[in-house]
Amino acid sequence: MKRYRHCAIGALPAHKALLGIDKLRFYDSGRAAARKDPRNLACLGFDVTASATAQEAAEGADTITAVICC
Repeated sequence: MKRYRHCAIGALPAHKALLGIDKLRFYDSGRAAARKDPRNLACLGFDVTASATAQEAAEGADTITAVICC
């Protein structure tokens, strides 16, 4: 399994296995991450939709996970 710097991303395979989460809406304010991270999540077997805004990503969601890097 691929290793991730962010614990929330690393925990997503467990969310998929235990909770049945398989669809993700993704938003990141950084352009590089916004291009790279959806591809990495798709490699883990998720159906990933990139969102233009955080609000768009959160609308109608059952679960929201936020990762803040300092």
